[in-house]
Amino acid sequence: MYNVVTDYNDIIESNNLFHKLMDSFPCTKAERIIGFYGGSVCGSINYYDEYGFWFANTLKMSLKSGKLSVGKIPHFWHPFGIQNPESIKNMNITTEINIPHSFHRGRAGVFIINENNDFFIGSRGHINTGGISIRKENFFEQFKGTIVIVRENNKYIKIALVCKLEKNQILQSIKEYVYEINRIKIMLMQSSYKRGFSSVGSAT
Repeated sequence: MYNVVTDYNDIIESNNLFHKLMDSFPCTKAERIIGFYGGSVCGSINYYDEYGFWFANTLKMSLKSGKLSVGKIPHFWHPFGIQNPESIKNMNITTEINIPHSFHRGRAGVFIINENNDFFIGSRGHINTGGISIRKENFFEQFKGTIVIVRENNKYIKIALVCKLEKNQILQSIKEYVYEINRIKIMLMQSSYKRGFSSVGSAT
């Protein structure tokens, strides 16, 4: 049985553990500009050469405009991409996993816990790409990764499993998730079949 983590302290601790794990692996570090809808941010990214994806530790980043600290927004921003930063200065985000500081169904990212007190990162399934917002039901129709049933306030919902917060498999799990999202994005952009998809959406 899985449950959505809603306690503020548990969310903070889980997020800190996640960043600690991501910084514990060999990687190529680079200062890059990360672009997103409506702005950009300058900061350090970790590129995991063996796995072919990058992750940005956004806990200490500031928006390029200097008007808002990423740390002050009401969710943890976790951008991922598949570009190699060796020859690229402006990085494109493949997917984001935005986890709210407190209970909020409007953000796709969640921490979940099982009966063994193992913590995981999951996604509610609504993502966007290139101005196309993918509805939850369509996401789960296309997603080929692991889907689990999770209890949330006496309801049961589908969650796409991203990774377990433990060192052995976390990078491989995240790689599989990021590349699966990229596959779905490419499929949608190449297809003229747009039923079930709406134009313009916000990252979650």
